[in-house]
Amino acid sequence: MCLLTMASVSAGAQSTPVLEPVTARALGMGGAATALVDGPDSFYYNPAGTNNGGWGIVLGAGGVSMSKITAAMHSLAELSDGLEDTEGLHYLAAAQLGGLAVGTTTYGSLSPSRGELTRETGVSAARRIVNLPWNLMEASLGAGIKQVTELTVQDGGRSDAAEQYYSVDLGAQVQITPLVRVGGIWKDASLSLDDSPEWQVGAALTLGLMGLTVAADYDSEGTIRYGVEKNFLFNLVSLRAGYVPATDEHGQPTTTGGLGLNAGPVRLEGAIESDDDFESFDATASIRVLF
Repeated sequence: MCLLTMASVSAGAQSTPVLEPVTARALGMGGAATALVDGPDSFYYNPAGTNNGGWGIVLGAGGVSMSKITAAMHSLAELSDGLEDTEGLHYLAAAQLGGLAVGTTTYGSLSPSRGELTRETGVSAARRIVNLPWNLMEASLGAGIKQVTELTVQDGGRSDAAEQYYSVDLGAQVQITPLVRVGGIWKDASLSLDDSPEWQVGAALTLGLMGLTVAADYDSEGTIRYGVEKNFLFNLVSLRAGYVPATDEHGQPTTTGGLGLNAGPVRLEGAIESDDDFESFDATASIRVLF
């Protein structure tokens, strides 16, 4: 599976997550992605998922209002010109050929006069180390190397690199029968001797006959993420929902939802999230073509 993805503009984050939900499926499931991700976006969520080959493309973008989607796709400068308050920005572009994935993702926040963004660009690869017959168990290990750039966006859209370094992510995924899948990522593993390690682990239960998947992730920040996906009409339609409890007494819980329309190799995906009972919400949309 090869992927080219750009997604999403969002706002109102209550804390800095270990992994930003930068794709529509992950956002729709509350960010519970480490056990389920496979293909190109594995370079960011869990390099072990790169073990699944193939190719395809995905194009997407999102924003706190539909009028900002075009601006977000065009340039950071035009997006910042249209802002009235501080908003979050996320987008990702990745590609995969066989067991190798490359990609870049940028996330952070922008205001009318300033922004703080992080850009990660890298490559990941994975190898299957266990493959038992009758689908009893399959296990994969993966690694990714990336260049991380901390960007400061000034008024007018000019961006300056405040800090730049290289780092390594390590990941694992284990499929235990077709029902249970677990996974985890040790993020920025090469820096963890000097800094507190960042990690996210997850588990997913898939009931194939019911077309139902439930997932949960937990990270080093103490954040729990819950997600569910239900397929209908011979997998032509996918509905998703997620929930992220507040991390402290001052935070607000986040609720998410998503929709996927699947027609052969083409998938149309969208997701929204809100921390104020959907009085306002963030949105992500994408188009996938997978072979």
